[in-house]
Amino acid sequence: MIGEIRDEETAKIAVESALTGHLVLSTLHTNSAATTITRFLEIGIEPYMLSSTLLGVLAQRLARSNCQKCLIEEVVDPSIRHVMGATPNEVFYKGAGCDACKQRGVKGRHAVYELLVMSPTIKAMVTPHTEAADIQKLAIEEGMTPLTAHALHLARKKVISLAEAYRVRLD
Repeated sequence: MIGEIRDEETAKIAVESALTGHLVLSTLHTNSAATTITRFLEIGIEPYMLSSTLLGVLAQRLARSNCQKCLIEEVVDPSIRHVMGATPNEVFYKGAGCDACKQRGVKGRHAVYELLVMSPTIKAMVTPHTEAADIQKLAIEEGMTPLTAHALHLARKKVISLAEAYRVRLD
């Protein structure tokens, strides 16, 4: 386990450990799962090394969970609905505030994430001039649920508010 990969030296240690059969878990500050690949290339990891060692990338945000004891209908700005891909007639909920949540309307956190699995086609894309947007597009075509879509899904299930989904989105 490596706390955080910030530089070429740490990245090379992670890749070399993975090459010898170790499962390496670490953090790397990027905006999305796809930009992690391009970040490794920018740091100085050779594309062939990255494609042979990276198994997957989980990008996550922590969203404030609605208090389930005091849910009320959320009034949502039409521009937020549009950006999030919600229809005008969808109903969303937020916590109003009660004794259970200390009048905050939220209680706890919920992970909002996207998991990019390194398929053979994505591995083939790992080249020095690869664009993160192209990797993202292919990953979605292969079944990855983007973080923003996962946030919208959680809002539709009343787990988080649409405003919170908007706050944690990647787009």
